[in-house]
Amino acid sequence: MPSCAHERVPVQSRGYPVRDQPNSPTELARIVAARQRWKIGHLVGDLFDSTGELVADSIEQFARACAGLGVFAGDEIAGYTGVHWSRVDPQFAGAVRRYLTGEVTAR
Repeated sequence: MPSCAHERVPVQSRGYPVRDQPNSPTELARIVAARQRWKIGHLVGDLFDSTGELVADSIEQFARACAGLGVFAGDEIAGYTGVHWSRVDPQFAGAVRRYLTGEVTAR
């Protein structure tokens, strides 16, 4: 178990979206972050990429960025049904940071 508030642990998720039914944006964001091998702050909840650089202040903020960047399949009203993995490339963490600072707009 992590010993301090600044320690980071791997993001936990079920590993895959549930087929043919809506998934929460937060659960899909956890799946994306876990597949990228990103880590989350043990107590604070901030999200870090594989190099240790901050991506988002929370998994919820990351989920909003994923939705805005068009990473989730489906829509907010009908429900998100999966992930467009082709949009999660090696530069994805940078795209999220740019989206959250307003440098990149929604797709």
